[in-house]
Amino acid sequence: MRHSFPSPCFPWLVPFVLFWAGLFCAVRGVLQATDSIWVYTIDDPYIHMAMAKNLAFSGVYGVTPFEFSSSSSSPLWTLFLGGMYRIFGLSDLLPGILAAGCAGASIYLADRIGRIMGLGPWARLLCNVCIVGLAPLIPLISTGMEHAAHLLLGLGFLLAYVSHLEKPGCRPAFNIFCLAALATGVRYETLFVVLPLGAYLYIRNRRGAALLLLLSASLPVVIYGVVSVAHGNAFLPNSLLLKGHFPAARTAGDVVAMLGGRAIRALWRAPHLLLLLLPLAVAAWLPAGRFAHRPGLSACFLFAVMLHLQFADTGWFYRYEAYLMSPLLLLAFAAFAERWSRCLRLCPGPKRTTARLVVVLCAMGILTPAVGRGRQAWRDVTPAASHVYREQYQIAHFVKAMYPPGVRIALNDLGALSYYPDSPHILDLWGLGSFEVANIRRGKADPANGFARLLEDFQPDLIVVYPDWFGDVLPPTLCPVATWSSPAHYWNAGSVSFFATTPARAESLKNNLRQYEPRLPASVTVRYDDSPLGGISANPIR
Repeated sequence: MRHSFPSPCFPWLVPFVLFWAGLFCAVRGVLQATDSIWVYTIDDPYIHMAMAKNLAFSGVYGVTPFEFSSSSSSPLWTLFLGGMYRIFGLSDLLPGILAAGCAGASIYLADRIGRIMGLGPWARLLCNVCIVGLAPLIPLISTGMEHAAHLLLGLGFLLAYVSHLEKPGCRPAFNIFCLAALATGVRYETLFVVLPLGAYLYIRNRRGAALLLLLSASLPVVIYGVVSVAHGNAFLPNSLLLKGHFPAARTAGDVVAMLGGRAIRALWRAPHLLLLLLPLAVAAWLPAGRFAHRPGLSACFLFAVMLHLQFADTGWFYRYEAYLMSPLLLLAFAAFAERWSRCLRLCPGPKRTTARLVVVLCAMGILTPAVGRGRQAWRDVTPAASHVYREQYQIAHFVKAMYPPGVRIALNDLGALSYYPDSPHILDLWGLGSFEVANIRRGKADPANGFARLLEDFQPDLIVVYPDWFGDVLPPTLCPVATWSSPAHYWNAGSVSFFATTPARAESLKNNLRQYEPRLPASVTVRYDDSPLGGISANPIR
């Protein structure tokens, strides 16, 4: 008699429970490492929080309450967070709570998409577990950024898209256009997915829907660009200008990179994406099974991944390509499930077990790099949060405690130092918060002369930077005051250094640092510069 396991009634329920259990463990680990203070794993979410705070309570879309700044690559997330602050009040926990809700809801949407793609209950259960661990959801939440919301909206868009393909109608089409616009407003990378999916609609003679999809997805980019240009900034946010990879044809190597060479090199350095694309490449050429659009969608996401790798990055706490991981896993599982079904139908009894084993081994091999990446991401949550707590969090609270509102700060880590102090004036030497600095970093001005002029005009009360990030471009006339160091730096950065522009400011900064020093965690050590403050000290950066 043949026996089989009963099908799970709710394939999303077990992954949902595992997700919340994992989140509880991650939160507990972070709180134990940060003196029971919730801290995000990177400094970037505090940029959105500062902008949302200023928007909610000062009506200014910027990292300071004094002027507009194009510092967020997620305009819609910043607007939404500002609305939440306006309704519920300022809270460090709110971005994390919103991200957790979006990540949990994305499990259910992934299950619905898997059902449309023809995945059975057990296949959906395994796929949903993989999405929790390999997307990876917990590290996404720990960043407190928009990536979990982008994942949710992206899956919602994909669900509406496949529903429209299966049963064309006005309502699914309307949902596609709305969700495409929302997802693009949260992360511009949505366009990498919209472009091939729009082309697929066009090929299938749904040209009106394809055109409306492209227009609706482009609308948030155009609206934000017009507003940004009207305020004297660039059409794209500063972060995209600094981190994006734009076409250039200065040399033969540039031409090769522009024609796809960069995407191929980036794919080779991202084995979790490279191997996941293999079943999609096979599925794109094989006849469709239970889901007629599997070959077309596989080809679309192959193209989307290459577009992302050509113009954007991967990594940086596992978040940049997170919106692609769930659709890739769903399509890969659909391909595996199709091979599994063919084994049951076509292979004779004695060979069926061998064929099944081959499918399982292939799936395990393809998922191995993603499993390693997911495991490392979970391990990184606590040390990354501890690092931010020892450095950016402490520096921001030092400034908040020892300086009055309106303090003038030059810095290279914009987030916490713009969120916690009261109404600071900011000169961001990395360029995310200062458009003129962004232009310097993009090669439109000489860095050494540009930074010297900006610091002379800005006259900061203190300068807080990682000297290793700048080399010799900061002025040699800065007065070094102190350095904060802690063991086991998680991020690729050395000790944080404090500088001043004049001996008087240096003396005041040193006194403030000495007063605040007893509040620092025991793992943070302070080293003061012993040069006489009666004259200008040599800049150790040089």
